[in-house]
Amino acid sequence: MPTFEVKDMRNGECVSAITEAVKAVDKHAEVKVDLTTNRVSIDQTHADPAILINAMQAAGYTTLGVYADAAGSPAGIPIPHSDGSFSA
Repeated sequence: MPTFEVKDMRNGECVSAITEAVKAVDKHAEVKVDLTTNRVSIDQTHADPAILINAMQAAGYTTLGVYADAAGSPAGIPIPHSDGSFSA
């Protein structure tokens, strides 16, 4: 399950917007949001993490990284940063 850091989530409206954006990409995805850590975990998805990042960013949220895949390993995709740079 990929986990993303989404710095600018603040409340239930943000949770709804993130969930809607992800489900627009994969209607079967299960979105879990932790507002205290600003983490979004997405289970039961077949969407590429980069597509999920783009969906959340298009909804207006700064999505800073992918923490792990379902096995708990680094996801191995480029991680976009707020300054426009990427890291592995």
